[in-house]
Amino acid sequence: MSDRARQAEGEDRRAISAAVHPAAAMRQPALWLRRLTVSRFRSYAALAFDIDARPLVITGANGAGKTNLLEAVSLLGPGRGLRGARLGDLEQRSDASSQAADGPGGWAVAAEVGTLDGPISLGTGTQGLVGDGRERRQVKIDGRPARGQAALAEVLRLVWLTPQMDGLFRDPASERRRFLDAMHQESGRLASLVELLLRTGRLDAAVFN
Repeated sequence: MSDRARQAEGEDRRAISAAVHPAAAMRQPALWLRRLTVSRFRSYAALAFDIDARPLVITGANGAGKTNLLEAVSLLGPGRGLRGARLGDLEQRSDASSQAADGPGGWAVAAEVGTLDGPISLGTGTQGLVGDGRERRQVKIDGRPARGQAALAEVLRLVWLTPQMDGLFRDPASERRRFLDAMHQESGRLASLVELLLRTGRLDAAVFN
């Protein structure tokens, strides 16, 4: 069965499910993070935890690693994550003897994403890569190597707004347009609206006034 045929079949199943169980369809999100696993990432030597479909709030003291978890999630999409960090800066720091004992090093982030058609596994990182290979991150989907980071956006689309981005509201309109351009690329559902506003020159008035 082709990818297009599978997609059409999945859409048919979702439509039937929503028609038969409308209340359940409203409660169940179409996409959610079921499990997150990190290895040698920032402040975490190793961490794995399960998540359900409800909204999640992460709390803790300063320096506990809350933003590190959010950064790990942001790397499940294409790009350099919410901090824009170099790949080499993401690996947990350890002394030379410890790193030699543990292997070639590198970091990894993996997740299981729940969808209405069943779970999908995503993985990315530099773990197991050596030399110049550590300057790029590998991507796997359902355990199989993907062509590149763009493949992640076919499963999971991410947009974030952090306190460090407060200039988005104070800086010139060009910064807001750049942010919306990124949203446009990540979310096909916004494509028609953003394209219309850009074409008519009404972007700032429609979105920020």
